[in-house]
Amino acid sequence: MFLGLDIGTQSLEAALFDNRFTIAGQGAEPLTYAFAPGGKAQQDPGDWLAALRPAIARALTMADCPAEAVRGIGAGGHLTGSRKMDHALASTTLLYDIEAGAYDPELCAAFGVREDSLPETAGMEEPAGTLNRLGAELTGLPQGIPVAVGTGDDFSNAIGVGLLQPGTLLCQIGTAEVVGALSREPVVDRRALVETHRFLGGKYFVENPGGLCGGALEWAVRLLNLDNVQTLTELAAIAPPGSDGVFFLPALTGSMAPEWITDMRACFSGLSAPHGARHLARAIVEGTAFAMHDVQIRLTELGLELERIVLVGGGAASPLWAQVRADVSGLPVDVSATKDASSIRAAALGAVACRAFDDFSGISPFLGYETRRFEPDPKNAPTYIAAYQAYLSLFSVLRPQHRGDLEDK
Repeated sequence: MFLGLDIGTQSLEAALFDNRFTIAGQGAEPLTYAFAPGGKAQQDPGDWLAALRPAIARALTMADCPAEAVRGIGAGGHLTGSRKMDHALASTTLLYDIEAGAYDPELCAAFGVREDSLPETAGMEEPAGTLNRLGAELTGLPQGIPVAVGTGDDFSNAIGVGLLQPGTLLCQIGTAEVVGALSREPVVDRRALVETHRFLGGKYFVENPGGLCGGALEWAVRLLNLDNVQTLTELAAIAPPGSDGVFFLPALTGSMAPEWITDMRACFSGLSAPHGARHLARAIVEGTAFAMHDVQIRLTELGLELERIVLVGGGAASPLWAQVRADVSGLPVDVSATKDASSIRAAALGAVACRAFDDFSGISPFLGYETRRFEPDPKNAPTYIAAYQAYLSLFSVLRPQHRGDLEDK
């Protein structure tokens, strides 16, 4: 068995997979987060560690599997006591040369950081070490199990759905929505909408790390006093494409698209007396799709060829979300059958780390199957072209009211 651990905003999930990466058992432990002054969200890392043992225990019970059957773990290297960071995460530190694949001495000096104080860099699939005594206490597993170096969700979800080649726009819809694609060459975005990170096989992951998406729907559920997100999505489906002229700027915790402006705030526009909750709900779904489209357009401008979109995460369960993204983007949307992309990619890293597989080529046949394809609906194209332009106009009107205006610096 291979164990994958996924630390999300709302829960820590543990999942066990067999040699063909069929899920055998899973468990989760809820996590909470709080909003700090200035709209910041924060979590206590101690809660992550406390959630490990109960989540893993539930997965083992469901799989009817003894702890000794776990061969490899995909998680953080801290369970081994080693200080290793994969190249993808290292490239988020502002201290790393993505072309050289190593820390940059000049950047380290500029920030006053000693290079020998930084974690050693290694491949995400390489072993960080084996589970030590503290790791065993935290997980309830025996010492000595190989643990992969691991990486962040932004980079490894692509592995979980089998995306190892360029040409696909990956949309990871959770509390936030990460939008990115693979490139064979490093990309520098002078407009600073997307950032480039090292990836497997000498490739690069070019992404926008995402604004509040699923979190925006949860906010709307509370605002409209609804039962849950599914109820909100059903309500949104009643409204027509374009929400009868209602627009939503999804910047509840700052804007990540079409520009990064920390102090930007969300708003509805175009409201009139006949509008109701269904229009607000659909406007949120469409507004988050427009933000995705911002990133899609920028990646294309930077030379990345995109042929389709793969949707993963909670939002992938909604046909409305998939269809709206197909209509807005003009690209087919494939909804991944891999509903546990985060945990399966972690388990895949653990499988390579324990040498059950030489590399991901042996695992990839088990990953990345899609269920349903959503083709763009041509009759909705004029509506969404006009609505997207209205969304950009709304952003332009509100932009000067917020600090962080790049043109004024």
